[in-house]
Amino acid sequence: MKPFFLITLLGLASLSASAAPEFSNPITTDFFTADPAPFIGGDGKLWLYTSHDQPDADIFNMVDYCAFSTENMHDWEFHGYVLHTNDVPWVDGYFWAPAGLYRDGTYYLYFPIGGLGKTGVVTSKSPTGPWTDPIGGPMDTATMDPYVFTDDDGQAYMVGSIPKQQLEPQPGCLRTPFVVKMRDDLLGYEGEKRLLEPHEYEKHVEAAWLHKHNGKYYYTHKGKGGLLYSMSDSPMGPYKNMGYFMPGKYLNHQGIIKYKNEWYIFFQTYPVSNYLKRRNVSLTRLEYNSDGSIKTVEEPVYDPVKVQNGKDKYGHIPQNKKKRWKNKKQEPKK
Repeated sequence: MKPFFLITLLGLASLSASAAPEFSNPITTDFFTADPAPFIGGDGKLWLYTSHDQPDADIFNMVDYCAFSTENMHDWEFHGYVLHTNDVPWVDGYFWAPAGLYRDGTYYLYFPIGGLGKTGVVTSKSPTGPWTDPIGGPMDTATMDPYVFTDDDGQAYMVGSIPKQQLEPQPGCLRTPFVVKMRDDLLGYEGEKRLLEPHEYEKHVEAAWLHKHNGKYYYTHKGKGGLLYSMSDSPMGPYKNMGYFMPGKYLNHQGIIKYKNEWYIFFQTYPVSNYLKRRNVSLTRLEYNSDGSIKTVEEPVYDPVKVQNGKDKYGHIPQNKKKRWKNKKQEPKK
């Protein structure tokens, strides 16, 4: 039986009404979460898959994914750890950023193995599993941080990062963003990936995400110093680089979604640990200007009681640990 609990708003009573933030961020500080991937489930709820940082993590060694759901963006139900590296026999490394999708009674969970490019997909009739591996191996060996966007006509597209720079890398660019059509079965590609041209974006590092608003397509991603975006009239581009929309040195891995006619952005920082390898997911609203450009998003205020509870639970975290990630599968704790 999978564990679950309800994460409620804490600590707002200590804040004045005028200063109280809209959301009690982070979503939870009972454990560390990262790489938020929101999607709408068959039950009409907003579901959220996240990576799970270990409380003593010194490297990005995520061995399982968390699942949450909400109907009001404030009260979050935790549904446990829904997929472990040991559940997929061919996985030979750690999980990185997931992506979730629901279509026609089936849930799809896409997952990359570290930053080397191996990406797989599992399916289920439930957002929490049990899962089936329909391919029996990776669907791709040159993608990290996959996200699958479904357009209004039902056509799905995957965006992500090629784990290397283009032949003419830009300053501050670590990897190359791409977009590709998905097959109808959502288990592979239709045609070849289109790599975005250098003039279509800037400083791409990771966390590609695609969404649509008022007929415009928005390709967002993590860059050096915050979150950036590009706009297009087509999901395949060409895109126009629009620059930063959520600046911040420690902001990373956005997930953008429309739910009940409102737009939201999820992201990760580390207000509890002050340490890159142990992160927490938060959210805030996303708004647009009259010309379709995204309004600058300010990093929200964090719930001081929640953050302090996390600090009390995990104690002092040393700041001088810099171990390289290794492509090695971690055995489950006994």
